[in-house]
Amino acid sequence: MSGTDSEQKGSEDVTSEMMFIAERVVAFPEILEKSQIPAMKTKKTAALTQIVKEYVTLFDKEMEIKAFMKKVRNTFMSTISTYLLCIFLLGALAIGVPTEPTLSDGILTESDAHQMTGVVPDKKRSYISAAAKKLAPKPTFVREKPEESDKTRQLTTTQLQRLVLVEQLKVARLQQQYFFAKLQKLDETSNKEPSKWYVDVGDKTYCNL
Repeated sequence: MSGTDSEQKGSEDVTSEMMFIAERVVAFPEILEKSQIPAMKTKKTAALTQIVKEYVTLFDKEMEIKAFMKKVRNTFMSTISTYLLCIFLLGALAIGVPTEPTLSDGILTESDAHQMTGVVPDKKRSYISAAAKKLAPKPTFVREKPEESDKTRQLTTTQLQRLVLVEQLKVARLQQQYFFAKLQKLDETSNKEPSKWYVDVGDKTYCNL
């Protein structure tokens, strides 16, 4: 197996594992619960036991509950950075991304002006007295994170984790479709008959038969 084939197979294996994890989290959201209530802990343990058995059967690898939960956490952390991309690509959520510059974006400090113009401001000139500066309340600007919205702010941590994994599942399926299409294209290319070419050298013509 060539290096390219090994890398592609490894990428497909990772994608398959991520899809498996995402699907199981969607089907068994209780595995993300941190509640210490006995009934919930029992339900979580039962779900994890079943999922781990499925994992061992499907991927032919040894796995324990503790190690599987570590995989779940790693999968979740790796999807946070692609969360916005998932939303924009798949149109799953309407996120309130600010399109207008905020007031704080247009404010230049004295040091900023100095760096931009190279002119040292006159320290003696002041439009506001020192007393007024002390009394005047300093404006505070709270800039919302682009991934936040009214909908996401109302979700619990568990619900957010499940939402992110659902989006990752969709992306993983798109990746899988991409790999299948790429393999199919390679197969079609390799099965095509090579085109003939002719080269004239002096009074002779050569063909690649």
